[in-house]
Amino acid sequence: MRYRASACAPAGALMLVLLIFAALVAMATPVANAADCAVGQFADTEGSCQPCDPSCTSCDDATSCFACRPGLKFLSPDPTMRSLCTASCPFGQSIGSQGRCAPCQAPCTDCTDNQQLCYTCGPGYGWEAKDLDASPPSPKGTFTCYECDTDCVTCTGPSYPPKCHSCTGSVGLSDMTRCNAYNFMPSWYDPASRRYIRCHPSCESCTGPGPDSCLTCVSGWRLEAGDDRAGTCVSDCPVGSYLPSGSESSECAACHSNCRTCFGPSASECLSCHSQRPSKNRHCVEACGTGFYQVGSECYKCHPSCGDCTGPSHTQCIGSCNPLTFRLSVGQEEQDDDDQAEFTCVTMCPKGTGRSYDRKCLPCEANCDACWASISSGSGDRMECRKCKDGWFLDPSTRECVAACPDGTTAIGPECMLCRPGCAVCYGESPGKCITCQEDHPIHWQGDCRTSCPEGYHESEGTCVACSGYCKRCTGTEADQCTVCKDDDHLTVDGYCVSICPKGQFPASDASWEGTRCQPCGDQCERCTDANTCIQCAPGKFKYRDGCREACPPLTVSCAGVLSCHDCEPGCADCDSHLVGRDNCQATCSRCQYPLFFRRSTGKCVENCSPTGVINEFKPRECTDCARACRTCSVYSDRCTSCTDPNLWLIPHIGDCRKACPYVGFHKPPVGGGSGTDSPKVCHQCPLGCLECELLSEDVSCSVSPEDGSLSCDLESRCLKCDPSQFKVGDGEECTSICPAGTYANRRMRRCVPCSEECADDCTGQELQDCTVPGAGDKKASQRLAVGLGVGLGVLALVAVAGVVAFFLLRRRASPPGKESLPMDTIQD
Repeated sequence: MRYRASACAPAGALMLVLLIFAALVAMATPVANAADCAVGQFADTEGSCQPCDPSCTSCDDATSCFACRPGLKFLSPDPTMRSLCTASCPFGQSIGSQGRCAPCQAPCTDCTDNQQLCYTCGPGYGWEAKDLDASPPSPKGTFTCYECDTDCVTCTGPSYPPKCHSCTGSVGLSDMTRCNAYNFMPSWYDPASRRYIRCHPSCESCTGPGPDSCLTCVSGWRLEAGDDRAGTCVSDCPVGSYLPSGSESSECAACHSNCRTCFGPSASECLSCHSQRPSKNRHCVEACGTGFYQVGSECYKCHPSCGDCTGPSHTQCIGSCNPLTFRLSVGQEEQDDDDQAEFTCVTMCPKGTGRSYDRKCLPCEANCDACWASISSGSGDRMECRKCKDGWFLDPSTRECVAACPDGTTAIGPECMLCRPGCAVCYGESPGKCITCQEDHPIHWQGDCRTSCPEGYHESEGTCVACSGYCKRCTGTEADQCTVCKDDDHLTVDGYCVSICPKGQFPASDASWEGTRCQPCGDQCERCTDANTCIQCAPGKFKYRDGCREACPPLTVSCAGVLSCHDCEPGCADCDSHLVGRDNCQATCSRCQYPLFFRRSTGKCVENCSPTGVINEFKPRECTDCARACRTCSVYSDRCTSCTDPNLWLIPHIGDCRKACPYVGFHKPPVGGGSGTDSPKVCHQCPLGCLECELLSEDVSCSVSPEDGSLSCDLESRCLKCDPSQFKVGDGEECTSICPAGTYANRRMRRCVPCSEECADDCTGQELQDCTVPGAGDKKASQRLAVGLGVGLGVLALVAVAGVVAFFLLRRRASPPGKESLPMDTIQD
């Protein structure tokens, strides 16, 4: 039987192939996206790239890492379990030898990363004290744990075996701080304190405290049994005596004087004491003392962790703890001012507490497993968290446990890692550990967040890319994308860095940019030193001063074949050019601007020809230089007012320079050779008519006027000898040919001699008849006659008065005695 294929079969097969292909494409898409994700990302179920946890270098989901960031370790102690990474491990773990968190090894319950030192010891260990004077570990200190004795849970050193503080459940703690499975002394096991406590002194063995719990009695005492096996031990001897052991007689012996009742003669065999004094270890004492507590009249030893106590347990300590233990303050009210307040002493601070500087276990802050005191004060220490509980993060700034890390930090393992400024997500505060950046630090490069790229790099797509090797800063990787050059190179206008700027540019610096840049010279300049100083113009351009021009400006000249403009001298109205050498073009003035004068010898324009020249008499706007012998001159070019040769003497009145001053008619030269501003050597002419003269002072000052070149000197002199045709006046300081009024010329003496006092005016000699003014002699005689007449009349009047007086005196002397004298008025009548 034949079957014919259906016509629909090929179409169905094709549809099946297409469906299978579509499924394969859909399955392959996430894989392809995962392969396309950048390092530090993973593809989610929708094929989108998502960032790994900040602790991961690579991952395939958000909850575990393939590889950890540098310096971080895996959180999981189990290598077969995937986990995130961390810089610190949770409480009770540390970084192990396999590069991941691992539980602290015995004897530590909390340890350092190398697991060599402990923060706390585990059961069966205590911290190792080197000697009896050792102090407990400091709040942040670590230590070595020391193994306790058999069956001992907690202990302290330094003796071996160490002093036990608590035992396993099957044994009890003896007064010898040993853990015993059974009793070695007259004692009973107290389940509350888990200690063996001594029996009453009368008991050799017992079931509990007090005298009625005895099972057997001390020697000489007998047991009176109670309802059960235990009873009370009694003595048949009276108080103060005992029945000696082994004695065949029944006579009682006296107790020691300290004992009220006893079982032997010594002071260590007391069973009770006089005056209700307590008994300690069968000794009568005044008081139990430190380290013991009293029940009834008996003293019992405190727990080994207590310094003093009110009962047998380590929770009944008072005063202080043993020097090698800590006072537990958790759940107990602090009453430091109450000496009888009970507290607990422990050998190791439990989880959730930390050591303080005054040997206390203080509670950690909320959600904290391990902490320590932040300051070395007292019970008020603030506790800083070191390890948080699971699910909480340690804030590095507050040292508190938080549910979510604050801004500026990132959750890495059990703690918030502090990030560097500008970093949004990181795995540590050190450089290079930033993962994502804040908006104000948008560039992520080499694990750091920056506001700009470092030297030699430029920003591109949120990171830094290296510039060309010539660039210090740039906008791209090409050689023509530099913005600042390295070392002493210059940045050209088209972005290259060169050691020498190209033609038409010059190196420049400015406060508004970094480094040096090649700036363009002017349009007509090929080489320049700055924007205003061209040193080589473009072809066909004239160089003028620091710039370039199409042609030379007015009052400048140029030389044939030399494209440079040269200024005429200042003040020139016109100038000429001439070439010196091959290319040294110079300008020479030929005419000056009014009112300046042209000095041809120098080719310059001057305001005044003097003092080194005079105005040319034929060319009034030009100067004629002084003659060669003259340094300065006046009026005429050869009329010197100072000499060129400093060794020559100036004859001022003729303007001549000579080797020496003339002897006649001149002052003798000063000893110092003369002085003065312009001509130190000047021959000073004697006054007119004087043949010889002398200076009254050698300090003679001469100066040449800059206005007209004239010489002026300041001096004082006197004439010593006049010309034969002259006459001296006065003391001879002046010579004259005509004597002044009131004098006459004495030709023999060659002086002007004063006229006689009789002369009214001039005279020709000293006699009265030599007076030259008519009537002058008569006038003098009349004057003499008047004087003589006046003198004579005065003398005559004096003689008359004297005669009258003498007459009356003589007459009075001649009168007779007794006759009254006449009154004066009678005589006068």
